[in-house]
Order: sequence, then C-alpha cells, then structure tokens
Amino acid sequence: MALVLPGIWFFLLGAAMGSFFNVLVDRLPEGRDCISERSACSSCGTQLRWYDLIPIFSFLIVKGKCRYCGAKLSAWYLVSEITVGLLYTGAFLRYSASADLVTLFADIVLWSLLFIVAVMDWKTGMIMDIFPILIAAAGIVVSLIRQRSILSILLGGVAGAALFGILYLLAKLILKREGLGLGDVFLLGAVGFWLPAVQVIITSFLTAYVALVFILIKAVQMKKIGLKTEFPLGPSICIAAFIMCIFGERISRFITGILLP
Repeated sequence: MALVLPGIWFFLLGAAMGSFFNVLVDRLPEGRDCISERSACSSCGTQLRWYDLIPIFSFLIVKGKCRYCGAKLSAWYLVSEITVGLLYTGAFLRYSASADLVTLFADIVLWSLLFIVAVMDWKTGMIMDIFPILIAAAGIVVSLIRQRSILSILLGGVAGAALFGILYLLAKLILKREGLGLGDVFLLGAVGFWLPAVQVIITSFLTAYVALVFILIKAVQMKKIGLKTEFPLGPSICIAAFIMCIFGERISRFITGILLP
C-alpha cells in the first residue's frame, strides 16, 4: 500500500508530461511556440479551455470528440498520455526497489527523450538535433554520477556513432543514397553515452530486429514495399535503447554465456 499513492502520483505526472510531449512533437518541427501558444481544435480552431486539457479524463469525458464541433479526436492523445504515465510509474517502481534516486532521475529523463524522438520521427521522419544532444548530455551526467570512467563513457558514444556511421557510409556507396539518416547515427551515438560499449553493440543488433517488426507491419498495411520505401529508424533505436536500459546487464550476460560457455 505504501507504493500505491506515490505510484498514482507518478502516473498522473507522466500523463501530464505525455500531453506536453504531444505539443512538442506537433509544434517543434513547424517552429511554433510550445509554451505560450494556446491549444486549439485542429478542425474548428476553437481555443481549448483548461478543462479540455486534463490528461486522459478530458478525452474520456468528451468521448474522443471535440466538445465544440464534434470532430473526432485522434486516439493517439489518449494512448500517449497513458503510455508516458506507465513509463513514469515504471521508473518509480524501479527506484522503490533499490532506493536509487539516480535510477529514478535517469529513467524519467531518458525514457521521456526517447519517447519524444520515437514519436516525432514516426510522424515526421525527422530527428531534431537538439534531442540527441540532450540525450548525450544527460547520459554523460548520469554516467559520471554512477562513477563510470570517462573512457568507458566515451567508448560507448563512439561505438554507437561508429556502428551506424559505417552503415551510413556503406549505404551511400552501395545504394548511392542515404540508407539511414544522420539523425539515426547521432541518436545511437547519444544512447552510447548511457551504456557500456558492449551493450551499445547489442542495441544496434536489437534495433534491426525491432525495425523488422515495424517493416512487416508496414508491409501488411501497404501491401508492397521495396528498397526505396522510406522507413523511420528512430522508433526502433528508441525501443531497443529502452529495452537495454532495463535488461541490458541480463542480456549481456546471456549473450556472453552463449559465446563464452
């Protein structure tokens, strides 16, 4: 019972942040103000009141429709608020098990940034430079607090950037076009500042498997895809990084046990 009320608080905090993250994803690529600009219905343009912006509850109360014009609202708003709420609750539960404030801070910061990048890349096909920079900076700070050596931190970042950097160059040489964007290279490099180099390498392979799932889903939706079909890799990197953040040590031990029995 001691965890219930704090858990609810973190869920509500995450839901509120999920609502704000949607604002960032919608407005930043367009260069719009994310703070002072009032939210409005995308169909009728009516400015929303405070009671229209209560995370989760407002969507449920109006049954997924604009209360002013009746236009159907995207279910993504509800899904994203619940998802981030669950992420924050998970971060709290990980902290409560070890009483490690660094774990709580690290999870909330990293998972929030990964969520924004994944959604933005999926929707727009773009990874804004500021987010890999923020991920890298936060990773360096957290890693130093955890007393990782500077060499280990740098090796992780270099390993991430080098792995996808090589793939980027090979794609340009062989396919005569970008097989993946520089944003993907910078993103994996930024994630590398959070993880040991071995786990970064595993993350790159795990990214391929996650991407394969997305490709199969897209193939079903589009009926036909080819080598020239554009596909955002950012969400796959973010999901792989999220998995390694939680299970990295276990996965590393498992793979090491197979390779070095």
